[in-house]
Amino acid sequence: MNLAYSHGVDKIWIVNVGDLKPMELPTSFFLDFAWNVKKWNTANLDGYYTQWAAQQFGNSRAEEIGRIMKKYAVYSSRRKPELLEARTYSIENYDEANRIANDWNQLLEEAEQLYEKVPDIYKDAFYQLVLHPVKPTAICKICT
Repeated sequence: MNLAYSHGVDKIWIVNVGDLKPMELPTSFFLDFAWNVKKWNTANLDGYYTQWAAQQFGNSRAEEIGRIMKKYAVYSSRRKPELLEARTYSIENYDEANRIANDWNQLLEEAEQLYEKVPDIYKDAFYQLVLHPVKPTAICKICT
């Protein structure tokens, strides 16, 4: 979006979100960025995760939730869970498969621990927006 904007594409943007349900954070970012393209940049982008988490769950755990959401975005961009198979990551080179599986398992542990700490009023939303997206990929154990 930033690249399009910098090349003068600034009148209309169309996004295909596909299945909207798992795309709340990216859709929110798209709309917020489209509203004010100068607000978010590489220097402050990490703050968006915290801001989004605060809007959804209040300020008390926003930084922790934002950190989990950022890690989820980074980890899931490696490969879509539905495209993982036993040979996706190497078990022979650089301990790749174990490192990635450990990343996901640690993230799942962080998300589960945080789920226990969020107020009851936010538990359903936290499960749906944070914990549930992490669980299937971590449980997959990177298909090893």
